[in-house]
Amino acid sequence: MAYDGSRVTSTKAGFRAVLDGPDAGWLTVTLEQGEQSYSFHPSHVPYDSVALLAQALLAVLDGRDAVVPWNDEPIEHEFRFAVAAEQVELCVVTLRPLPHGETARDPVFTVSGAAHEVARPLWRALRQVQSHLSPDDYLRAWREPFPAADVSELGRRLSPT
Repeated sequence: MAYDGSRVTSTKAGFRAVLDGPDAGWLTVTLEQGEQSYSFHPSHVPYDSVALLAQALLAVLDGRDAVVPWNDEPIEHEFRFAVAAEQVELCVVTLRPLPHGETARDPVFTVSGAAHEVARPLWRALRQVQSHLSPDDYLRAWREPFPAADVSELGRRLSPT
């Protein structure tokens, strides 16, 4: 669903993330929690948000806050990861331009849980993209290289020991 002014707030149980595409420099990001879902359609410019997402997830697993910008023109989104002790909150915020250079910041989706419970569905979404496209096909479709090393490190760190 496109931003409709509502906010979806949830805990980690049943959290799912899908990155559909990319195609011609665009992809569809869908976050789902139970019956609720939120989707948007970012571009690869000016941010390589897929690579930034992988880096942010590594930061979260290290206990650090992180922000991932996504540009879906004219609106932007941010994935805001806030870490407190062993818990992580992911809050998705829309940034809409207002008159006089101001920006409206609207939270539209929130999920929280242990770091691995929030990070694992996003890592799986990255892996799904990686498994469906060769590195060359991904580069043609997203116009940026796939963050294979970071995704591999995420897999190593998220695997049960």
